[in-house]
Amino acid sequence: MTEHARFLLDLTRGRRAAHERQLAAWRRRDLDSQVDFSRPIAILDLANGRLRPQYTLLKRAGHRVVGVDLVNRPAHDLTAVAYRVARWLYARSFNGDVASSDDTLVCGNVTALPFREASFDLVTSVAAFEHFLDVPRVIDELHRVVRPGGRALILDTDWDSLVWHTSDRELNRRITAAWDDHLVHPHLPKVLARLMRAAGFTVTAQRVHVLFNTELTENSFSAFDMRAVAKYVPGHHDLTEADAAAWVADLQARSDAGEFFYSLNRYIVTATA
Repeated sequence: MTEHARFLLDLTRGRRAAHERQLAAWRRRDLDSQVDFSRPIAILDLANGRLRPQYTLLKRAGHRVVGVDLVNRPAHDLTAVAYRVARWLYARSFNGDVASSDDTLVCGNVTALPFREASFDLVTSVAAFEHFLDVPRVIDELHRVVRPGGRALILDTDWDSLVWHTSDRELNRRITAAWDDHLVHPHLPKVLARLMRAAGFTVTAQRVHVLFNTELTENSFSAFDMRAVAKYVPGHHDLTEADAAAWVADLQARSDAGEFFYSLNRYIVTATA
């Protein structure tokens, strides 16, 4: 099955929606004592992505949500059409009870946010900061657009925390090193709190959420991660298609033997402006 087919299947069966609901639950748990979610608040979804998963969930909850991302520019090519279909399938995961309006999606640069000072009660970002070239400047912009006393929540991954159980440890080391190359900041959570303090935020909490699988099932995050890694690494760090295939086969063998082990830490920093 191709990655595109798996992606559509995950959307149709609600698997992606379940994952995004989990992320939303983490955000609610981490902010529930700091933010009054019982009333509509102004939220900026920073780097909302083509699927707009958290933007959709936050709008569904009745909040005044703005999404900002360069991918929000108008487009009519095949990719844009495919993502319109994907967003429709994602909405169906909620029995159609999802705000479908995109009138609050802005095409903008995160280092120069097109909003006035103190525009938002909350800024949230999921797995985006690891891609930004100038993280301190983005954080400065967040501090500018969040109202005094408002909150920021940033979730990102430290890929040093990634653990795969493999028989060929050297090949696994080379593959995980090559995978780091797909990000600008693969280890950002180690310094994120310091950068937020430097921008004027008061860091209120740092938490870790562990993705942990002991079986390599079709629906698991580890299976998605494995396929993404295997697709990316050939041509990086002198790795070949055969190397990637051997690595995947090794992981599958570990699973067949009842020895599969995958762990990855995602870190959440919450802060007050």
